[in-house]
Amino acid sequence: MQKSPRILRPDNVVIKNPIGEIDFKVSYLETEIKFVRVDTSYGIKQSKRGIDSDDNAVLVIDLNDLVATQDGETAEYVDADDFNKEPGTFTLSGGDTVIFNNHEYIVNKVNTKRDLSGVPMFIEVYLK
Repeated sequence: MQKSPRILRPDNVVIKNPIGEIDFKVSYLETEIKFVRVDTSYGIKQSKRGIDSDDNAVLVIDLNDLVATQDGETAEYVDADDFNKEPGTFTLSGGDTVIFNNHEYIVNKVNTKRDLSGVPMFIEVYLK
């Protein structure tokens, strides 16, 4: 399938997947992803007193043009059920952390769009 234009995906994010504990501190697998779209105005609501923000955002990743790295090495997306916390892989599931513009968001919901053969094409991640 054809990838979407990168001009529509100008953002970079960091995904933090918890992989265990070391000395009672959570250890993370950090993945930097380039060419994604983050819409931080997703949760803005108009009210009688003005505009209210509830800090919701949506992240869209085009897996046809995935540029993901961990410590300079290429990383591959795997479904949450298949994620075995190995370097070189990452996933997105409820409770993971996404860092965008020095603001940490928690993954609330993940919606994977697949083609007819079941291969993931796009990922929509709803953040809180």
